[in-house]
Amino acid sequence: MRKFLLLSVISVFLMSCTSVDLKTSKPLKVDVNVRIDVYQHIAEEVHSIEEEIYGDQKADNDLMSFFGLVTDAYAIEYPLELKPVIERRKKRSAEVLEALENGSAGENEHGYLEIIDWTLPHKKISALGRLIEAENSDRSIVFQKLARENQVEVSEIENAFFKEHFKKASGVCWFRLKNKEKGYCVWTQKGQADEVRGYNFADLQIPVLKNAEHNAYLGVEGKRKTFGLFDVKAKIVIVEIFSMYCPYCQEEAPEVNKFYDLLKSSGLSDRVKVMGIGGGNTVFEVEKFQKKYEIPFPLFPDKSYMISKTFSPGQVGTPHFLIIELLPDKRANVLYSKTGGFGSAERFLSLVQDLTEIK
Repeated sequence: MRKFLLLSVISVFLMSCTSVDLKTSKPLKVDVNVRIDVYQHIAEEVHSIEEEIYGDQKADNDLMSFFGLVTDAYAIEYPLELKPVIERRKKRSAEVLEALENGSAGENEHGYLEIIDWTLPHKKISALGRLIEAENSDRSIVFQKLARENQVEVSEIENAFFKEHFKKASGVCWFRLKNKEKGYCVWTQKGQADEVRGYNFADLQIPVLKNAEHNAYLGVEGKRKTFGLFDVKAKIVIVEIFSMYCPYCQEEAPEVNKFYDLLKSSGLSDRVKVMGIGGGNTVFEVEKFQKKYEIPFPLFPDKSYMISKTFSPGQVGTPHFLIIELLPDKRANVLYSKTGGFGSAERFLSLVQDLTEIK
């Protein structure tokens, strides 16, 4: 009985001692250093996960500098619940990298994959769609889990993964990057990222052709020696960079001609113009190519590659196609820039219409 009374007194005493008044007239403060530690932890978790999937890679400070942090000299383990998801991603990692590098798929600014080459055969589109659906589903699981664990918005996790992927990707991988000044996104290879964010066609000068019909088609018949891209009378300009000696350009020529004819039959030729740039080719070589493959639209020689490199900064590959929207005040929106054939004329026309909303 005495023990019972003693325990009762102690319990009452402890309850009275641990009772805390949580009411306060001052707002609670959050230590900024705690918040910084959260972002550091996120960055290290992301790095740990992607190394697990894509193999050991030498770490650098790019992602840390993005968060304004310093990397600690210890490894961060990701949540064990994600192990099955990471194993699934690891098994398909080779296919994902291949799709990113060959231009059939790209990664958007939210860290998810998208099909960007709709000119592929139907079977390949279907298989690629299944691959992307599975990968995006697993990425979503990872993003959601890390967001809950670190008590941050999912968008912050997405951004961290995008930065990690972009940092480690090869120069030929495709990403959708946002131009902060102009407010639009454009698909491009990593190696051309800086140039695509700031295309400047204002100083571009293209020699006027002797062919009056072609000059009239572009609306530059009043020009004497050269004209600029913004002199072209069109809303959209399709540019093909080709070479007379490129076997793929030769093989693609009939389909490109068909695309030009489709623009005419669809009533779009007044708003969408097509022109070709012969990278490394002389006047003679361009004229020979045009005659042999019966090219109906204007082709321009570019022996020095000066014009080609304006449209395709860095190493020029052929064929290379661009879809360019001409905007007021000599501005241009590069909607599409890709090396390689575009497949069927019908699919490329559909792509042009989808990107430009021109019907």
